[in-house]
Amino acid sequence: MIVRIIHDVSVVGGRAVLLCDDAGAPLPMQGRVVLDQSVAEETTITVTFHVDGDLVRIAN
Repeated sequence: MIVRIIHDVSVVGGRAVLLCDDAGAPLPMQGRVVLDQSVAEETTITVTFHVDGDLVRIAN
């Protein structure tokens, strides 16, 4: 998995963070990405996916 920063005019600041597969293609159904960079804490990325049972499925 790769985390990419891309230019995106629909996002404030003009850049967006995306999770991608090993070939660089964005993972499907990403709805929201939150980058949290707190002082003296680890940086975290939280990604929310829209689960539709087809493109994103929950497997056990």
